[in-house]
Amino acid sequence: MEWLRLYHEVRTDKEIDELTDAQFRIWVNLLLFASEQKERGVIFYRNLKQLALQVARKDVETLKDTLEVLAENEMISWDEEEAENKIKFLHFAERQYDRPSDHPAAIQQRVQRHRQAKKEDVKRDVTPGNDVKRDVT
Repeated sequence: MEWLRLYHEVRTDKEIDELTDAQFRIWVNLLLFASEQKERGVIFYRNLKQLALQVARKDVETLKDTLEVLAENEMISWDEEEAENKIKFLHFAERQYDRPSDHPAAIQQRVQRHRQAKKEDVKRDVTPGNDVKRDVT
């Protein structure tokens, strides 16, 4: 399951506070949609109408207004006049980083390598004479 981190500061963030309730909902939907993309944090789209179907309940005008506010506040990079229809969340990678625990298979492999190395170290630590128990009486 993919996660999207949402930080407590959103509640008191001045830029987010500028958004209407509908724009806030669209912002959250944009974040979620960006998180699902092949390049996380970047949304490529054909046109605003198609994107509005995904994130704005078909409301193209509110979507456009939201994108303008987010771009003005430097939260996204977006230019309606740009040839490439792309929205990029500017600090997405910094805030949506992966932790090792997000990849259990990688952790399992690391633990297996660690255990194997430990077994090999134990075999090397045995020196002649130390592997025989002596009778101390």
